[in-house]
Amino acid sequence: RDISSFFLQDTWDINDRMQLIFGLRYDEYSTNDLPLENPNYVARYGISNQVSWDGLDVMQPRIGLNYTLPDSWGDTRLSLGFGVFSGNAPTVWFSNAYQNFGGALGRATATGSAGCDGSELTGLGTGSSPTIPDCVLDAAQQQALQTAGAANATDPNFDLPTVNRYSISLEHNTSFESDFWSDWNVNLDIIQADLNDQVDFLDLSLTQVGNAPDGRPTYAQVDPLLPGCAATFNGPRQGYSNVTAACFGGNQDVFFTNLPGDGGSTFTFSLQASKLFDVGETSTLNLVLGYAYNESEIGNPGTSFTAAENYRAVVAEDINQVPVGASLRNTPQNFVISGTLSTEIWSGYRTSVTAFFQRREGAKISAVFNGEPFASDIGDTGGRARNLLYVPTGPSDPLVNFDPAFDTDAFFDWADKNGLKRGEIQSKGRLQESWSSDLDLRFQQEIPFFGRAT
Repeated sequence: RDISSFFLQDTWDINDRMQLIFGLRYDEYSTNDLPLENPNYVARYGISNQVSWDGLDVMQPRIGLNYTLPDSWGDTRLSLGFGVFSGNAPTVWFSNAYQNFGGALGRATATGSAGCDGSELTGLGTGSSPTIPDCVLDAAQQQALQTAGAANATDPNFDLPTVNRYSISLEHNTSFESDFWSDWNVNLDIIQADLNDQVDFLDLSLTQVGNAPDGRPTYAQVDPLLPGCAATFNGPRQGYSNVTAACFGGNQDVFFTNLPGDGGSTFTFSLQASKLFDVGETSTLNLVLGYAYNESEIGNPGTSFTAAENYRAVVAEDINQVPVGASLRNTPQNFVISGTLSTEIWSGYRTSVTAFFQRREGAKISAVFNGEPFASDIGDTGGRARNLLYVPTGPSDPLVNFDPAFDTDAFFDWADKNGLKRGEIQSKGRLQESWSSDLDLRFQQEIPFFGRAT
């Protein structure tokens, strides 16, 4: 595999106070390797699984303006910027199609596809049978040999994700009559990032078969290659037509593609002030104060190196349409104060004491149903606790049957206190973790080493 990058940049000094920087980056991806063909995959979906990143490219223009404000503003610099960025190469996501093409791994169960009889299972769970039964091994091997296993594949129309990033920065060095308020370095940054063509992961085997009582779609796996099935695949996120009872079953075939429409965004506002104080002939105090506010919304974050995990490790109301919402990794607010006192207790040997305090707002998290049996009830092949919670209107909600032992009063008290909306499927990031604080202390002392300080 090869990634060829080309850069072009120039700087134009418009005048003594204004400078324009502009450039262009172009990345081109190429490879001579393809995943092994899976004829069953092609027959099911009418899509080739032999898709690589060969031929992908991305153009990334960037421009920035630096402006030193007139002296009446003091020592002040303003920077404006816009750029398109594509991030790191998505090597690991593309690699899944090579490793799991449907013929490398086979899966079988004793009571399912292997069809083992009782004699072959005697002793299981008692310690007298240390190996997997031959009937299971044979069935799994045959599935792999026939390229009938679960397959990962890449969308032939995949586009590289990009980010449009807009930034405003202001730097100012203070100057006042007061010694304390002078010589502070103050930095203000505002950044808006819009996400384009963000990644998504689908199970192509799913087709909608109905709706749950709360209105969300329910799904079932379909395999058009099963005997008596004449179902037709309609495309990613569109399921199948002509589905009959003979069609139900199949593998979790995860499809690496782009999220349609809005991919999300990030907004950041940060303010930082720092100053180095002289507190004696040999002592200084470096003080830093900072605050940051951040809003981040994303669809599928793609945080895993396997396709199946990326498919199931994201919350959803409709498992076939990942919602854009609050990012789990977002810290909405962050306060920081740091001070380093540096002195010489022993002449010629520096002693430093640093205190770092951070107070941050908790991340937004989602209210979800437990994994099973709810995931199976709606046809979610992910099997995880990721399906957004429906909160009943009250104890008498006709859509819900409460277990007699369930504490409805405690549940609705919790839901109301956390701002969950009754009679609705909750949106992504509806809950929030608590604020947290950290205090770190560090002591550092220079000591002589062979007659010299280090």
